[in-house]
Amino acid sequence: MSRVRVYIENAYFGEAIEINDRDILHKLKEVLRLSKGKQLYIFDGRGKECSYDLDFLDKKQCILKKVGSVICQEQPALKLAIGFPLMVEDKVDFILQKCTELGVDCFFPFICRRSRNQSIGEKKVIRWKKIIAEAVRQSNRRWFPGLVFPMRFEDLINTKYENKVVSDFKGSYFKDSETCFDKDTIVVIGPEGDFDSDEYRDLNRQGFKPIKLSEATLRTETAVVFAAGLFSLSRLNRN
Repeated sequence: MSRVRVYIENAYFGEAIEINDRDILHKLKEVLRLSKGKQLYIFDGRGKECSYDLDFLDKKQCILKKVGSVICQEQPALKLAIGFPLMVEDKVDFILQKCTELGVDCFFPFICRRSRNQSIGEKKVIRWKKIIAEAVRQSNRRWFPGLVFPMRFEDLINTKYENKVVSDFKGSYFKDSETCFDKDTIVVIGPEGDFDSDEYRDLNRQGFKPIKLSEATLRTETAVVFAAGLFSLSRLNRN
């Protein structure tokens, strides 16, 4: 079994931790079937993680005893954000999960002329955050990526990033040496059917550099994950 990681928001990393959350208890007891003495890793999503031994577990309570030192990790020096249009639920889930695993630091879902113009409530955002949390846990990340409440296209293109990139079939191919990933970067992917000419004009006016990701026409969710992988690798190569 791979090491067990448990996310606790605002964890204080004391000598003992008591867990009463039903979902966590169910996973530890019924899914993972852990027993006394098993080592777990508690992380807070803000760069800190520490190892604990399982001291007690039943359906109502779990008690952990601290056995390691708190490990602190700084946020990446260079931030990578992804902007993607609202789509059907399973495609958004896929993007959030895979791009979290690939190291994206912030998500900007947006509404444009050819995207789904749907109403997103607080319950949906909470669900998205749970998907991100599970991907952070599974991929051994220590920092949670940010998630901005769905915004209008007009607000998206005005986000304050030094390096702005848009996927554009008419642009130049991605070249690692030309991405200038020595600055915080946002990569924006268009909807099925692409941005219209007015939207591309506005992107250009706001300083977005067109990058061609592939000779093939990619589905939006494929393009988002592919771009996240390319730019994450570019960032890794520069660190």
